[in-house]
Amino acid sequence: MSVVVDANLVAGVLLPLPYRPQAKAKVLAWKQAGEDLLAPTLIEYEVCSTVRRVVLAGWIAAEEAEAALIRMRHLAIRTVPPTLELHMAALQWAQRLGRTRTYDAQYMALAEELRADFWTSDLKLFNRAKQLGLAWVHCILEPSAPPA
Repeated sequence: MSVVVDANLVAGVLLPLPYRPQAKAKVLAWKQAGEDLLAPTLIEYEVCSTVRRVVLAGWIAAEEAEAALIRMRHLAIRTVPPTLELHMAALQWAQRLGRTRTYDAQYMALAEELRADFWTSDLKLFNRAKQLGLAWVHCILEPSAPPA
């Protein structure tokens, strides 16, 4: 079975963010259950940018930034390169979500194509997905998050 994860969730595993315990517990549960973690290639760029922001905010030292990126490799997230079809689906998802950018929509498009659950730590994105009736979108901060 496969799970699509976004950069917010992965950043929570790697960095001292408020939702780190939930992110680490969820990823550990998936790994123990033998789930494949998937994401669009975009995740690498987004996580790298988040690491940089955390360094600038003074939450971690610059030396720790490189270690965080190395730890990301150890998570063994299989990245899926973009296709024209995924980009077109992302445009449609961005419209449905009311977003001006397609970053979040790229994850949604991939999950939809793979018929996989999509997990995030972005409550705003999760709440919008719930408004659209998307049962396959989950948030690690959701009180009734289904088990791994």
